[in-house]
Amino acid sequence: MQLPANCAPTGMFGMSLTPESALARAAIRTRREDAPSLVRAAAVALARQAERTPLDADIAFGALADAAAEAGMADLAKTMREQARSLRARRLARGVPMTRASFSRAG
Repeated sequence: MQLPANCAPTGMFGMSLTPESALARAAIRTRREDAPSLVRAAAVALARQAERTPLDADIAFGALADAAAEAGMADLAKTMREQARSLRARRLARGVPMTRASFSRAG
């Protein structure tokens, strides 16, 4: 799996995008040696953010899962995809839909 050339695709500036997740995705894109540790730190930051304001956290977790998969972190990618599915289900159960203006990826 390859990340898009643009690490923050149009519309992926949702409320749950953390500085850590943006940095981790950029580190994967530029093949930094510390990318795996940045992805793990981003997963923790996203989990904390999702507790406070879940909003579009499912989309952010999905994007970070893609980054983890590209870095060869299959187990972490799988865990983050499961988290994304869970958060999406909770968001939809609360009646908070995805809007085209807010999101660039389908969850």
